[in-house]
Amino acid sequence: HSDQWEDRFDCDLLLALHLNKWPSAASAWSTRLRCWPDKATVEKVVAGGGELVPKTLDQDNQSCWRLSFSQAELLLANQIHNSARDCYVALKVIFKRKLKHICPFIKTYHLKTIFLHFMESKK
Repeated sequence: HSDQWEDRFDCDLLLALHLNKWPSAASAWSTRLRCWPDKATVEKVVAGGGELVPKTLDQDNQSCWRLSFSQAELLLANQIHNSARDCYVALKVIFKRKLKHICPFIKTYHLKTIFLHFMESKK
């Protein structure tokens, strides 16, 4: 029943190099106006730095690095109220069951980014 695991478990594992400082390329995130999260949480996120992760480019199978903020996103996720988290989980389930095959170019990363931007606009 290995197919059951495909339906229940979805994750990516990869090497990440920790950056002790918040990347300057992401400085706008730390200073923009928002309703959520509060200033103390933003400062905690920024103090945590970020990560560099390898990424393969589609063309010529060349490698490069990209910034990742998975630890920052985890910290933010812990600040989200249960009702909002439930909405996000429902959105992901609907996407994976109904829309993924129709819009294969949309990734769950896009949904998460849209959700976090939406959360920033709400108190």
